[in-house]
Amino acid sequence: MYLGGAGWRARIGLILPSVNTVVEPWYYQVAPRGVAFHAARVYLPPALTAESLEEMDRHNLRAAREVASAQVDVVAHCCTASSILKGPEHDRAVAAEIERETGIPTTTAMDAVLRALHAVGVGRIAVASPYPHEIDEREVAFFAQCGVEVVSIKSLGITSSAGLAEPGPDEVYRFAREAFVPGAEGLFVSCLNLRSHDAIAALEDDLGVPVVTSPQAVLWNALRLAGLRASIPGYGRLLTLVDATPGPREPLPRSAPEKPPLPAR
Repeated sequence: MYLGGAGWRARIGLILPSVNTVVEPWYYQVAPRGVAFHAARVYLPPALTAESLEEMDRHNLRAAREVASAQVDVVAHCCTASSILKGPEHDRAVAAEIERETGIPTTTAMDAVLRALHAVGVGRIAVASPYPHEIDEREVAFFAQCGVEVVSIKSLGITSSAGLAEPGPDEVYRFAREAFVPGAEGLFVSCLNLRSHDAIAALEDDLGVPVVTSPQAVLWNALRLAGLRASIPGYGRLLTLVDATPGPREPLPRSAPEKPPLPAR
């Protein structure tokens, strides 16, 4: 169905925490021509806790129905902390429930991150996280259950939901560099409300390993699910990868393949 407007190539529905101020501006800044984004928001209370995330997630289906009414091609649930909260099985169930409700292919944040790590050939990661300790512990456990080894993790310990967006690219760069340790095959910078995108290229240059961030991974996976073979340079190796077999999700492997080389800059 063609509805006119900017999304003549693909329309992507975003389910966003109410406090998120990062995803929409950046996605529209870098989106391939003909791709549009349509968002619904779910209220996240001011304190960033497991309980507040659970409260937010009670509104997922309402938001999914809203973005589905815009005839989107893909739905992306855009909250990493929510995605990791109850483990991989629950995260897959969230995506499946949205797909049943809407009939539209759906990615969660961690579904996208795991596929992104596999695509760039990374199985041992350093993690830079803005979250409090309670959520970081669950993040490490989530990765372990999916066959990804976390060799180090460094956190900003932000406990304010809106405060996740406060660190600028310079602070994110310095903090993420400190999180990286020798032996890690790649760096993961967590959270879709952290302004990590402007630090990706510099981090890859200076660390010499692939860098995956939550907003970058969700954008990559959503475009992939929409069937687009689009390269977006300037934001890390991941967004330059062109997947020749987009569409339905395949089972995730338990271990990563041999790491491909970084492109020359």
